[in-house]
Amino acid sequence: MKKKKEFEIYLNKKFTCDYTVQQHIGNVTYFNDWLKTNSMFDIIRTTASVILLYVKYLQAVPIKTGTINTRLNSLRKYFDCMIKLGYIARNPSLTIHVKGRENKVVENPLSSDTLNNLHQQFELFLDAKPKPINIKSEADTFSKQRKKLILSLMIYQGLDTGELNNLCVTDFNANKGTIYIASKNRRNSRVLNLEPFQILPFLEYLKFLPATQEKVFTIRISDFMTFILSCIKGIEPQVRNAEHIRQSRIMIWVSTLNLREAQYRIGHKFVSSTEQYLQQNTTELVEEINTLHLFR
Repeated sequence: MKKKKEFEIYLNKKFTCDYTVQQHIGNVTYFNDWLKTNSMFDIIRTTASVILLYVKYLQAVPIKTGTINTRLNSLRKYFDCMIKLGYIARNPSLTIHVKGRENKVVENPLSSDTLNNLHQQFELFLDAKPKPINIKSEADTFSKQRKKLILSLMIYQGLDTGELNNLCVTDFNANKGTIYIASKNRRNSRVLNLEPFQILPFLEYLKFLPATQEKVFTIRISDFMTFILSCIKGIEPQVRNAEHIRQSRIMIWVSTLNLREAQYRIGHKFVSSTEQYLQQNTTELVEEINTLHLFR
């Protein structure tokens, strides 16, 4: 494949993840190998009609629509690179996209009102739950406060179990009403505002902790999730799992904030990850308008 090294350099300037770079190179290699197998001309001389033949070949294999579009995206980047280097004048893959059933990032996201109700009803449920006979009152209060705090941070800050496990006492700033979320895997670090009603319960919970304890939670959050989910499914049967709660919060952010602010709160390294939620939100809004519009 011509200009492979130049393409790799081009990608390295755009992406910091080696996996992403190698994926794009691999996808272009697939196309180039297909050209050679079918005795077609050099990749630099590729036309839109040839790419359409390639798409038909992939569909016949069959390859999933999403995967085909991922490979086409790599070709677009390759030809953009060739344009920048002066080898070609036009990108033959620019307008080619395979339509198919759009996969939703979040199935049946929970509304803001539903999440608020979930939070309130869960706290009421715990407060009304009798204390076990063999448990001291202080230990029972601490356990309930911990469960309330875990769900609260899931609902309003969109934290997952890994981020909850990594929370440190020093990450909480009572004066500013914020919490720091450390970088994790593919997510950036960020500072998130707490809701006003979260601050006092957070302070009260921290009073239970030993002065030398660094982590907010010393237990594995996953050990508590079975109990929490069993409770909240009784309140809101539509809740599927912890990720459903997190993604519902993300959908609310995407629909009410600008894209960059939503990206920051979620911790996405790339705005394209956030755009998936924006695309679903826009699609569902159009569908709702088409359903309700009286003058269609």
